[in-house]
Amino acid sequence: MENLGINLYFGPDCHIRQHRNRIYKILSKIGYDPKPKIFEFLSSQNTFAFAYPLKEKPIILQNFIPNEILGLPEKNKRVAINALNNFFLTPNSQLLPLDIQYINCSFTGANKVLKSTDELLEITYNQPEFFFMNIAFLEESHNAGLIVIPDELIKIARENNLHQFQYKSLSEQDIANQQKIFNEYIIKISK
Repeated sequence: MENLGINLYFGPDCHIRQHRNRIYKILSKIGYDPKPKIFEFLSSQNTFAFAYPLKEKPIILQNFIPNEILGLPEKNKRVAINALNNFFLTPNSQLLPLDIQYINCSFTGANKVLKSTDELLEITYNQPEFFFMNIAFLEESHNAGLIVIPDELIKIARENNLHQFQYKSLSEQDIANQQKIFNEYIIKISK
């Protein structure tokens, strides 16, 4: 196989080193050898698109879908399912199913949520260090109609603007606040 290289595109909140290592693992598993040259492109926006002009370098663009392009049905639902399944996946299990979106000129159905709501909540309660991130993904899935979570968790998510922690690291202050809110929540549900 000719070693042409691979382009990776990152938004500002991405952990490039972790993704680079993951790409090498995936390529190794599918037999891509030797390691390809990795070309990294950083966008100032978290949501972006890219274009490949002929005989020129790739260009990072604002993300939009032209009017003449038929959009992916239930896109928000698919994104929420994939994000939830990915975040609550057993570490290093490599069991996340591919989201094949189009086969034989037809859109396919969305993947299923891999864990029950009870399993997701159990994981959340047993991971105080990921409490804010877990709730952020649970709330997104709740809003997409995929699962139903307790009202108190929705309230915590909204009052603390937790959706930002799906892709953003917690600061020292956020970590302290997370621990305080987790402890209060556990005491409240234990009564």
